[in-house]
Amino acid sequence: MPNLPAGTIRLFVLGDARIETGRATIEPDSEIAFAAALYLLLEHKEPVSRRVLERLLWPAAGASTASHRMRQTILKLRHLGLPIEKAGKTTITLAHCGLVVDYETLLENDAPEGRGQRVANVLPGYQPAISAGYLDWLDDKRSAIEGLLTRFIVGLIDRARAGGYWIEIEAHARFLLKFAPLNEEATLALAESLAMRGEKIEGVLVLDRYLAEIGGGTSDLRLPASVMR
Repeated sequence: MPNLPAGTIRLFVLGDARIETGRATIEPDSEIAFAAALYLLLEHKEPVSRRVLERLLWPAAGASTASHRMRQTILKLRHLGLPIEKAGKTTITLAHCGLVVDYETLLENDAPEGRGQRVANVLPGYQPAISAGYLDWLDDKRSAIEGLLTRFIVGLIDRARAGGYWIEIEAHARFLLKFAPLNEEATLALAESLAMRGEKIEGVLVLDRYLAEIGGGTSDLRLPASVMR
C-alpha cells in the first residue's frame, strides 16, 4: 500500500493476516485482540452488537464474565490504536478514521496492469480456535471476499483476452485457481492460453484434470470443457 496519512488503519487479508494502526501491529498470535479487531473492521459499515461479539469470542462464559472480558478487550484495542466508541447502549463502532483494506483498494484501482499478481488467498492459515460461531462468520466473510476477487479476476481475464495477451491470461487464471480450483472460467482461460501459445497438450491436460474433478456432474458443467477439449 502507498504511504498514508497518520491515523490510518490498514487491514491486510490478501496473502496475509495483519492489522496496522498508528500505534501497533496486531497479528493472529494475539488471538482475542486480533479476532475482535478483525470482526470490527470487516463489519465497520454498521454498529456491532457487543452481545453478539461476546457470544462469538467467549461462547462458554456467563454473561457477566463475557461482558467483563469485552470491556477489557475494548480497552486493549483502544490502547493499540483502534478508535472504538459506543454507538448506543449495546453497540460499538469505530470512530471516523481512515480505514484502508487491501482487497478494497485492489478492486477500486482502475488500472488493470499487474493487479492479478497482487491477488492472493484470503487470510491464509488463519483458523482461530475461538468458537464454532466465529469460524462460521469467518468462513462467510472469506467466501464473500473470494467471490468479489473471482469476479474481479474474471474481468481481468476478459480484458486480456480482448487484447490477445495470453501470458497475462495464464497468470490471472492460475491466481484465481489458487483459491477457486474448480472455477470454470479460469480453467477454460488457462487451457486456452496454453493452447494459443503452442502448448496444446498441456492445455488438454488442464481440461482432463478439471473433467476428472467434477466427475459425472451435470452436462451443463461438463459441456464447455468438453467442447474446448
